[in-house]
Amino acid sequence: MFVIVMISIIIYIIAGLVIYHNLSSLEKKQKIKFILGGMIVITLFTVIICTITTAKINIQSKQVIGITRITEILIFSPINSTIWLPYIGSTLSKYKAKEIDDKKLKKRAIIAILIIIITVIVEISYIDNFQTQLLRLN
Repeated sequence: MFVIVMISIIIYIIAGLVIYHNLSSLEKKQKIKFILGGMIVITLFTVIICTITTAKINIQSKQVIGITRITEILIFSPINSTIWLPYIGSTLSKYKAKEIDDKKLKKRAIIAILIIIITVIVEISYIDNFQTQLLRLN
């Protein structure tokens, strides 16, 4: 578990740096708020995804399910942050700097939503498989 936590922290740091770089037109305080707020929202979103996929599993050990869910959240939350937040942050930063207009903002929002939907579909499938494999080890 220690290795997973360390990998998660490293991915979060990388995600934070990438997001920070993509928020070029925002002030430092706004960048930090966006990064922390975004990571919290994505972590909550990941918890929901993991809870939904874990509910399908029929296993009696609550401890095994808890460890499985924590492992999934530690792995997928920073990955989701790395995938979603740089693009969303870059879009918001460019919009605030008036580099893109409303029409382009709408196109970018649609692209962001599509990226999120595709990621969630892939993730649900992967998490389901991940849980099955992890439970076979126990």
